[in-house]
Amino acid sequence: MSPSYSPQAGDNVLIRRQPADGGTTPQQRRGRASPGASFGSGGSSYADEDEDEGEGAEDSDYGEGEGRGGGGGAAARGRAPISATLQAVHKKYLLVAMDKEDSDTMQAEVAGSPALAPPADWRVDQAENDVAAKRQLEAIERLGSLQDKEHAAFEQLARCCTVGSPRSADVARVPPLWVRDKGWRAAAKAQLAAQHGLNRSQRKAVADAMIASVTLWQGPPGTGKTATLLALIQVLVGACKGAFSSAPASKAAAVAAAGEESHTAAREMARKRWKQMGPVLAW
Repeated sequence: MSPSYSPQAGDNVLIRRQPADGGTTPQQRRGRASPGASFGSGGSSYADEDEDEGEGAEDSDYGEGEGRGGGGGAAARGRAPISATLQAVHKKYLLVAMDKEDSDTMQAEVAGSPALAPPADWRVDQAENDVAAKRQLEAIERLGSLQDKEHAAFEQLARCCTVGSPRSADVARVPPLWVRDKGWRAAAKAQLAAQHGLNRSQRKAVADAMIASVTLWQGPPGTGKTATLLALIQVLVGACKGAFSSAPASKAAAVAAAGEESHTAAREMARKRWKQMGPVLAW
């Protein structure tokens, strides 16, 4: 008997079809707790920890049983559980993220049989998800091959100096060269302030990544990594463009009035910044 499970945003879960109610008792149907309740053994969000479902009932929930309480096992047999990530937990429902193909399949089943409408005929179990771990291992393996062919010799030398060294973390924290530019810092700050739709954690992640040589973000699907990365790219690109992308209107007007010479200087400054940040944007 495992401890009771209270669902939280970010949890990995498995969603399964329940067997038809014809094979369950009223007590069992009452045991299908609401998402806000304390959940049963094995991390199930729709099973009362103290209820006795009878022999074969647990297997039937997974689409395999034919015993007492498993009258609907044949209908559910063969359907693989749907892997999803909890986005939010509300009193009356759970918000989950899943692959579009799984979502389409689930919606089609619900539309084809109104009796299958959630939550009464669907079961949610806490699950382990090794997708993130596999991606991390693949990323580590890719580090073994040179990514930047143009600067391969330098990259190889840098790795020889840092791989396996206890000081590698210190090297990663060294700010990039462009951070020393006061103009870049002002432009980057303005660009970050202009980003909408980021929560506090995402905004801090972008700010930290801008001043670090190496940054690692990790998290389950649907937690906002892609949106945060897009915001980081927008901030870096905007900051590289120089004063014209972030300066106040009065200053921009003054720069524009200075004539072609000022424009040439601004373009040269932007070109230098692009050259410095090229390796970062290439990743």
